[in-house]
Amino acid sequence: MDNIQIQCKKIGHLQYEMQVKIAPEEVQRAFHQVYRRFQQKVSLPGFRKGRIPVDHIKKNYFSQVQSDVVQNLVEKAYLLGLKENKLNPTGSPQFDFQPVKEEAEFHFKVRFETHPEVQIKHYENLQIKAKKSTPSDKEVQKVIDNIRNSSAQIKPIEEERPCKTGDIVFIDLSGQIKDGKSLPLQKNIPVELGKGAVFKDIETALVSMKIKEEKEVETRFPKEHPEFPDKQVTFKIQLNKISEKILPEASDKWAQTLKAKDLADLKSTILKELQSQAEQSYQNELRQKALEQLIEKNPIEPPESVVQSQKEHIQQDIVQRLKQQKAPEEHIQKYVKDHEKDILKKSKWNAQAAYLVQALSKQLNIRVPENQGKAMEDSMRWHYLQSKVLDSIVQKAQVTQ
Repeated sequence: MDNIQIQCKKIGHLQYEMQVKIAPEEVQRAFHQVYRRFQQKVSLPGFRKGRIPVDHIKKNYFSQVQSDVVQNLVEKAYLLGLKENKLNPTGSPQFDFQPVKEEAEFHFKVRFETHPEVQIKHYENLQIKAKKSTPSDKEVQKVIDNIRNSSAQIKPIEEERPCKTGDIVFIDLSGQIKDGKSLPLQKNIPVELGKGAVFKDIETALVSMKIKEEKEVETRFPKEHPEFPDKQVTFKIQLNKISEKILPEASDKWAQTLKAKDLADLKSTILKELQSQAEQSYQNELRQKALEQLIEKNPIEPPESVVQSQKEHIQQDIVQRLKQQKAPEEHIQKYVKDHEKDILKKSKWNAQAAYLVQALSKQLNIRVPENQGKAMEDSMRWHYLQSKVLDSIVQKAQVTQ
């Protein structure tokens, strides 16, 4: 268009700057269109809609008019420039302009990023190594033991004896951080000895303690603790009660309470479930290895805006997780800052994966079925598409264990 002059130049990797000059007559035409729109929606006593004097609009609504004119001119010219230069933008464009004036040229510039052109050449005959596990009788027995443990009866012991590994004890626990605050008293906390549910030093102290006995234990919080990383602490323990677990016997009768024919049938069902889990884990590992090699053999540099978006998403997940753990705000901020390089690396990796999977899905004509896609959320559609693409790579790969 003669009234809109556009110059577009590349200023960096996937980064462009567009400089636009719009002729006075095009600017005035935009003003007239906005004035007419205001005349239709503004009310003024004594005038019908559409007949309100333009001077009244200028006097009372000119800043809004200017804003609408700028929006219309910028949007029209920007989209025209993208079309003329065959550019596919991503992220939020950054506009720079002065206030628009009637019957005067309007200039603005905009900087933006574009999606990369992705051509995947190496995705066949990849060398993928993954180990497929076979569930053992020992693993089946472990599941049996876990089921028995979950349905165990808790019985207080009657004889006077020290507690031992396997007992469930009920304790009062308080603590004092060295050079810091006191930890509130927690009463009658159940602890199963031998399960690693509490600090090792506390568990060691509990073994051999008797009811109503008290002990003090000095230890340290782990370095990754959300609130007191590597802080020295003294815990005060009082043992209130000792109970023991009475496990049900692993018999045919017990198996029948779990809707199995007998114990052998229960073990067979568990084995099938473990085999299914092992197969799923194997397939997931194959897909992950395929994705890693796809990125390695088809390197691309994603747009900074896309990487930044991924980074913000990962940081939000971290912050939410730490807040759920009730970590203090200063620790959350420190954790995010300390792991900034890792987060950025993961963000770039995620962006690369997304571009490559999307490109290969088009290349291989893989789509989400219409009858399924409508019922799926965006995350589910993406998971489906990615799984199908990676499965296709695996089928063409040389897989070894």
